[in-house]
Amino acid sequence: MAAHESLAAGLIGLWAAIFAAWLAYSGIQRQIEEDRHKISLSQIAAKQAAVTAISQAIHAAAMTLYAVTQAQKAQDPQQIAHWGDRIEKGTGFIEASLSHFTVREAVRDLRIDDRVLYVAIVARLSTFVTINKSPSEHLNRATRLQNQYDALKSLWTYLSKFDSDLAAVYTRDAQIPQQS
Repeated sequence: MAAHESLAAGLIGLWAAIFAAWLAYSGIQRQIEEDRHKISLSQIAAKQAAVTAISQAIHAAAMTLYAVTQAQKAQDPQQIAHWGDRIEKGTGFIEASLSHFTVREAVRDLRIDDRVLYVAIVARLSTFVTINKSPSEHLNRATRLQNQYDALKSLWTYLSKFDSDLAAVYTRDAQIPQQS
């Protein structure tokens, strides 16, 4: 009889240990899921903040791209000067937008894939600004305009992967043909 009681007590103890381990495991799994959900919400909010932070620079880039396409078509000196001035002002707007602290801060909480795209967008715009502030005297006007066009048009590739709505606004504002 004592052996049966001892066996029963051992089985009850084993069952209690297994049940306690299952409860602990379930609690840990629930906590992991809650943490994943919180991180996901945080990353969604971070992406919205990043889109907001970069929006002004993207609008300025779109308007500058439009000015570049018009400058490429310009023939008379007055039109050439007008669109050249618009490109210069657009470059200044892009630079001012990129220098805002929110553009730098927005990258911190993004998911890694969004972070890479965001940095590529900011880097491309920064390079555009730098090159246009110190243009090469060895390039003629047509080549400079084509380089500007190529740099700003290629921005769409990164934008479309980062945020399709922002890419659509860029396409619309720049008045470039729909991308695919």
